[in-house]
Amino acid sequence: TVDALDMALTIGFKNLYEGFEVDEGSFAKIREVAKRYQIVYVPSHKSHIDYLILSYVLLHRHIFPPHIVSGINLSFWPLGPIFRGAGGFFMRRSFRGNKVYAKVFSAYLKILLREGYPIEVFIEGGRSRTGRLLLPRLGVVKYLVEAFQELGLRDLYFVPVYIGYDQVIEQGEYLRELKGEKEKGSKLFALLRSWRLIRENYGKIYLNFGEPMSLRKYLEQAAQSADDPDQLSFEELGYDLVSEINRLTLATPGGLIACALLSSGRPARRDEELKKAWRGFYSWLLHRGARMSNTFSAIRDWQEEALLFYQSKKLVEIAYDPLIDQRIVSVPAEKRLSLEFYKNNILHFFLAPAMIALLRLRTRSRETLLVEFRRLKRMFRFDFVMPGGVDEDELDAGLEYFRSEWDSNEETLKNFAGLIGNFLESYMIALHALATLPAPFTTEKDFLERAEKVGEQMYKLREIDRLESLSGLNFQSAFKWMRVEGWLKAEQDLFSLSPEAVRKADLEMVWIKSLLSSIRYF
Repeated sequence: TVDALDMALTIGFKNLYEGFEVDEGSFAKIREVAKRYQIVYVPSHKSHIDYLILSYVLLHRHIFPPHIVSGINLSFWPLGPIFRGAGGFFMRRSFRGNKVYAKVFSAYLKILLREGYPIEVFIEGGRSRTGRLLLPRLGVVKYLVEAFQELGLRDLYFVPVYIGYDQVIEQGEYLRELKGEKEKGSKLFALLRSWRLIRENYGKIYLNFGEPMSLRKYLEQAAQSADDPDQLSFEELGYDLVSEINRLTLATPGGLIACALLSSGRPARRDEELKKAWRGFYSWLLHRGARMSNTFSAIRDWQEEALLFYQSKKLVEIAYDPLIDQRIVSVPAEKRLSLEFYKNNILHFFLAPAMIALLRLRTRSRETLLVEFRRLKRMFRFDFVMPGGVDEDELDAGLEYFRSEWDSNEETLKNFAGLIGNFLESYMIALHALATLPAPFTTEKDFLERAEKVGEQMYKLREIDRLESLSGLNFQSAFKWMRVEGWLKAEQDLFSLSPEAVRKADLEMVWIKSLLSSIRYF
């Protein structure tokens, strides 16, 4: 099966993609580790093709391809048997209430480890429809750690892997899902049969490999610092892995230009405005030491190349205006969600400076900045893998950068702040939906449906600027935040408002509106 798939994929990748951009330097370490220990590959997950890409790349570099933990939605004829033959095995979305299934699955992982097979697990639990890295789901990681301890293996190494694309083949599917359409397991087969698929060019595929992480060393260090070594949490391991994937993310011209286009809520921007935006973002990436695609050095006018690529995909419209002797680049409202995916691929690089810039537009007081910086990080903790480090150091570093590089230029601050404008608008919609719930009890589904209707109304009334703010996934994160804040009390599947919820929601709305006022009409 592997040999047959290898032949088919070689032809398919040649027709669909311009090639692979692989971090070859990291393979030496992986090869050395693979000679002596078992490896658990932990890749990012943005496309169904991820399952095929990593195994294909490893096979062509003479490293044994892994057995892959796959979702049960892929176990359908004819692809299910093919995936099984190539090393895939399937798991249910949830094991809740089924102890026998959990035991069998755990035993299967143990057998794979005992027999010496490498394993691939997607720690996000599913594909990211937004382009952002999802928060880690630790079930399979927990089973692997327990199996490692029970088997008494010498060691087990986790290898974080970043897989990125100029364009994902499921873009249309993701847009439909974000607008409320439910995922269906047979969509992958329908996609692969589509004639549209083979007519498209999807750019390049990018792979970066992180430093192999020794599980034995992690457990030893965790036991030394834990109050109870028998009750170790796997949360830190999960966040370490996804944080490393974020670090490995490759910044591409397409992602950078998407950031420049969407940092404003206006439907169009002049060439000069776009230039100032992408220059500011590019400067920060260099300052941050982010990994950059080879395209930046290989193509002189990389920004023009990316812009024309988006024009060819009908995501932007470009027109020359003789009155100002400049081009005007416009983004149709319905295309903003498509560009949002590529903006989100690298948004984590800009998360801290975006929050700092937003707050800096309102106040110069460091004490106030620090309080509100922490407040924003707490609010968005279900949307992003937050940057590590001490809050005070992060704040000071951001302020110093804006002061030294841009003299705290207001336009630069607004460009950075605008990168999180849609998330602020999503939370404002969610708060408005909460404050106007007609019944004392609600389900999460009812709340999300109400938030969608409230968002549509607010967009029509121009109370919000960005159509991408009407995101069901953003509303889900806001719902989790409200629950953790104690505004919603859970009673089985029903949620009731706490007495203080509406008053607190109103206060949060006032604060978010004041933040958004700094970047409205920009």
